[in-house]
Amino acid sequence: MKDGGPLAFTAKSFKLRPCVGEEKLLTEFSTWELLNIKPKEVLDIPQRLYDEYHISQKFLEAVMQEYGIQSTSKEVLEKEFGIGPMRYYLANSRHYSWPKAGAVTGIGSDNMVGIQLDHGARVDVNDLRAHLQESLDKKQAVYAVVAIVGSTEEGSVDPLADIIKLREEFQAKGLSFLVHADGAWGG
Repeated sequence: MKDGGPLAFTAKSFKLRPCVGEEKLLTEFSTWELLNIKPKEVLDIPQRLYDEYHISQKFLEAVMQEYGIQSTSKEVLEKEFGIGPMRYYLANSRHYSWPKAGAVTGIGSDNMVGIQLDHGARVDVNDLRAHLQESLDKKQAVYAVVAIVGSTEEGSVDPLADIIKLREEFQAKGLSFLVHADGAWGG
């Protein structure tokens, strides 16, 4: 919503609810608040822009092309908005492709952080909580927590309901993230 940009006309009226706090103008969000908008709020934006301003999806896609990671790069966006490296959290039983994907996409394999396992070879929820708290304390945004549904080696299933509860707990503190259920069972 840059001055003079194609969505500038929405700047004085388009409001969202931050992860913590009351609804306010999107232009008033800090970078931290923007990085932690709840997923449902984010997913509702295109429909709201259509309903409130008659902005078509095709127009919105054209506008967003300039800001997509595919067009610019992760590094350019991180520099422009002063964002440090973001993280993915997933169990140490993760498939080898996760760190590899982190390296290939430019996220960095070091930012694909492994979480300890419990005695059932599932993600240890207390260790995950500690890592999330560290991210919150450092204001280091989290892309997602990956719940493995049938690990390749053990066939274990991470406690998805507990991970969702953790997300709700941390959203109340201002840290939001996606939860990805990685269905790896059977190959």
